[in-house]
Amino acid sequence: MSGTGCRGELARDMNALSVCPTDSRAERRCALGALIAAAYQITNDFRRAHDLAISAVRPLYGSATLVNVNDVRGHAAVLTLLDEVVAVM
Repeated sequence: MSGTGCRGELARDMNALSVCPTDSRAERRCALGALIAAAYQITNDFRRAHDLAISAVRPLYGSATLVNVNDVRGHAAVLTLLDEVVAVM
């Protein structure tokens, strides 16, 4: 998605190439990429979606923590982290 400011390894297409998490070709997303994609469906604005995704975990954690947990500890740990965030809301 040109012009969105999308960068990083937040999503991959069917050929395992890096794409923006809001790109229709995205087939796999990391936890942060999935939050951005979900927020984009609501806002239809990449910058707003990115801000919402980052702030979604902010009550307890930063986005770097979410990315690290996703990469190092896996999906179950991400779900536990998100449960903790929801519990304090």
